[in-house]
Amino acid sequence: MSKTNLNFYDKTDTDFSKSIAFLLFKNTLMLGRLADLYLAPIDLTSSQMRILMMIGYGACNQVSMISKKLGSNAAGVVRTLDRLEEKQWIKRTRSEVDRREVLLELTPTGMELIKKIPGSLSELLNYSLMGFTNEEFELMKNLLDRMIINNLALLQEIELKVA
Repeated sequence: MSKTNLNFYDKTDTDFSKSIAFLLFKNTLMLGRLADLYLAPIDLTSSQMRILMMIGYGACNQVSMISKKLGSNAAGVVRTLDRLEEKQWIKRTRSEVDRREVLLELTPTGMELIKKIPGSLSELLNYSLMGFTNEEFELMKNLLDRMIINNLALLQEIELKVA
């Protein structure tokens, strides 16, 4: 599976707390908790935001797709979707092709809401990047994009073997 001769980690490593994975995990948890605070004025949680953004930006329009991308169980996603539907931010419709399939889309209110998210989180994101230069900011985005590309390729490779 390794496509490079550089191995930054090996199976004998015992201190996971300094790994990129753990640092990203810690940041994701902290950003989620902070995002909940910053999104509260628009009556939104970070969990709800992730799902709204996935639907709104066309990444997913089905419960199973959202569950898979979030690494979450379908029941938890359905509960969040129920809340989003109660707030009239999404609507569910049956597929014309397969009536068993439920498709998700944002309502006009949901579309207006996701336009408010970047502004609601701008202060938090700028605070998180305090002390970074423009070059470091661009470098970080590029490095994270490269990790995403690498991880998507690995995920596809593993899923092909399992299928």
